[in-house]
Amino acid sequence: MSETPPEGARRIALPSGPFGRWLFGVCEHLAVFGGIVLLIVTAFTVVSVVGRAAFASPVLGDQEIVEIGVAVALFSFMPYCQMRAANVIVGIFTARLSPSGQAFLDALMNTIFSVCIVIVTWRLAVGGLGAFRAEDASMFLRLPQWWGYAVAFVACLFWSAACLYSVFRSLREMRGDAP
Repeated sequence: MSETPPEGARRIALPSGPFGRWLFGVCEHLAVFGGIVLLIVTAFTVVSVVGRAAFASPVLGDQEIVEIGVAVALFSFMPYCQMRAANVIVGIFTARLSPSGQAFLDALMNTIFSVCIVIVTWRLAVGGLGAFRAEDASMFLRLPQWWGYAVAFVACLFWSAACLYSVFRSLREMRGDAP
């Protein structure tokens, strides 16, 4: 299946080295996991809404499940998005730049973004450890909050790796080494 980018957009090659292919595969599986979690959350929401409307009895803790599930799904999707370079790009400002100019901007922005995501990963670890030590739990179901932090942290580790990989990919493009 051949995907063609919109006119004026640069095509980003999929990873070609062993580490890049492995990371891409892990990110794909993580995205599938996130999709399954989102489907479960959606079904759970439907059951709760039908229970509320038809029987005046929603599922206890439905908001807690939705909050945790959507957060897990979101963090599970982001590494794949990063590996595919599927971020929002405002090409109207950069479309007329040379490929090396675009690669320079990509490298700069990927570096800045990588720093941000590494900080988010670090803060997720700190928050998760804090929730674990404090034995924080959800209000109704008493689910340990560190569970959500732990899954998001693991996904964020892969997101950080994908971000750093995208920096090196952009640097290779700048040098003209990219496939």
